[in-house]
Amino acid sequence: MLDLLLVLPRGGRGIGGSQWTAASGAVHWHEANLDMNPGHYRSFVAKVGGGERVGQVQRWRRPKVWFNPNVEIPMGGQAEGRKTIRGRLCKYGVTTLEDLESDLTSWDDLYLAGRLHKPVEIFVPPSDPRTASADFADLSSLGKKIEFNRLCALTTALMTLPRFFSLSELLREIVSLSYRGDVRLDFKMEDPRKVERLVSGQILDLLSIYGGLLVPEVFSKPQPVLAVEKAQLPQGTSPSDSVALKEEETDGLTGLIASVKLQELPSGLSSEKMKEKVAAALKTEGASKEREEVAGLLSDPHFVLTRPAVWNDVKERAFEDLPESLKYRANALSAGSRFGNIFSPLSLLSEQRVERGMGPDVVKMPWNGEVLSESAKWLVRRSSSTQLLKGVLSSGVMTSALYAARKAQKAVS
Repeated sequence: MLDLLLVLPRGGRGIGGSQWTAASGAVHWHEANLDMNPGHYRSFVAKVGGGERVGQVQRWRRPKVWFNPNVEIPMGGQAEGRKTIRGRLCKYGVTTLEDLESDLTSWDDLYLAGRLHKPVEIFVPPSDPRTASADFADLSSLGKKIEFNRLCALTTALMTLPRFFSLSELLREIVSLSYRGDVRLDFKMEDPRKVERLVSGQILDLLSIYGGLLVPEVFSKPQPVLAVEKAQLPQGTSPSDSVALKEEETDGLTGLIASVKLQELPSGLSSEKMKEKVAAALKTEGASKEREEVAGLLSDPHFVLTRPAVWNDVKERAFEDLPESLKYRANALSAGSRFGNIFSPLSLLSEQRVERGMGPDVVKMPWNGEVLSESAKWLVRRSSSTQLLKGVLSSGVMTSALYAARKAQKAVS
């Protein structure tokens, strides 16, 4: 099984740029990394227990990740005999491929899954010819899970938005799913404007992921997320095979997405012209006239949820295909609402009439947008609370304090 490197590009004002390794085995990876890079590990856990204890802490409680902060990553000049160019300080995370795939499909933490709602580059090491077929199967499985995770993010965001919305509002809601509820915001350890900066800095990259899923007649279909060299693939396969989703696996999700229609294109634009503008903007780097123009076109409410009379039924069917942890929490919140209203005259009304908001105390069904939003927020709060504690174990008290101070300073700047 391969170890993969995941890089989340920067967006906005230096946001992002984090690196992740999805290893085939936690203990083995940390033991090898400790031998090569002992200076990356500053906590007593690594110094006393070695790779075995580090691997155990990584997989203790959710989210199952380990961070090495304040690590200098060289930016070039790595040839022997040459001075390495001084790099920048960053932190990198380590998880296992098994735990990554689990969160992508179940949203147990909405931690790793939330980060892969956003643009990501995945680097695949060269494959041993003897294990090429097995490695390709692993990559195919991961590709499907990443696409499913993003399809669920798109669907959940659509279920929480009002009937009329703009594409930029949709992208903000998708990005917000994994930040709303983060305890670091309570302690001023995270930038409260991070979502806005992420979306503004990566709006076209986000568009390349979700635009084609939502309106394929206007935006190009998303490219495969895994860039696999042909030489690494078993004979008779292609990179596109790794992200092919079976239609029957996501009937409810695709059915809901099909209920969202483009109300109108911006004035003077045809579908082909819009495609050309987006394609030209994606090719440019940094700030450009093309990027600014396309970003401006996305800010008006051009989308509408069709068939409002049956929208609740459409959401109910789509809800059944959402990740299990999100559904479990939403069902619990909905049940609590029902229990609180059990003696209310509203309890005599049908679920559909109650869902439409009759009366002061409304019983909300699990697929209600507010319930789904609160459920995702609860998952993020739980995982971010645990990770705050694990961060002290993995980094040490002093390093954690310095890192928190820098984050707090950045949040208010």
